[in-house]
Amino acid sequence: MVMNKKGWIKIVEAFTAILLIVGVVLVVISDEPAINLDLHSEIYESQLIALRDIQINSAMRQAVLDASGTDCPQEVMTRMNYFLLDYLTCEAKICGMESSCELDNPPEKTVHAQSVAITSTATTYDPKQLKLFCWEE
Repeated sequence: MVMNKKGWIKIVEAFTAILLIVGVVLVVISDEPAINLDLHSEIYESQLIALRDIQINSAMRQAVLDASGTDCPQEVMTRMNYFLLDYLTCEAKICGMESSCELDNPPEKTVHAQSVAITSTATTYDPKQLKLFCWEE
């Protein structure tokens, strides 16, 4: 019995070509989310550092606890801006621990939000949450 080797070679060539094309497509597709993931991680880290600094600084904690309403005191926002990335626009809100803290006029962009609990100082106990909203300019 004689086998047709040319037919088998064409099948192997077609299969190899398909694998190469699929491999290239997967590499191209997988590169894009990696960039976005790095950007999101960078923004998350920046927000977390800024919020943790306010959380551990007793003067900043006191300013947050003394704030009336939901607006963040200017000295707290100035301190947080020191740690935030230059290409971000950020807004901070102070809310009660049980309430949902939302941005009044959210932009039509991806908004990254992080919050920390500011519970007390040596003289004050009035738990609040400080929430930071950031988006790319």
